Amino acid sequence: MKVTGIFKLMGVESQSGFKDPSQVNYVVGLAQGMDSLRMYLDATEFNLYKDIPPYSDVEVVLDYNPVAKEVRYSMHLVTMAPVNKASAIASGK
Repeated sequence: MKVTGIFKLMGVESQSGFKDPSQVNYVVGLAQGMDSLRMYLDATEFNLYKDIPPYSDVEVVLDYNPVAKEVRYSMHLVTMAPVNKASAIASGK
């Protein structure tokens, strides 16, 4: 199921792996009000989104799987794009 929302981009970063420091993990952090969401990305997604400045408003499309066995597998980032403030206000978002 696709879910769309406006979020505050907390950041996109690469981190060394916990168990294997030679492995690189790519992470995106999103916030909406008091709630936050952290998701892992692949290298292609990381390269697409790494230049969006932190704390930007972004429109995000997520693929939500309500029957996932674990919470961390229930959300997958489909697309993310910066939001133009003027168009967001005009559309009521």
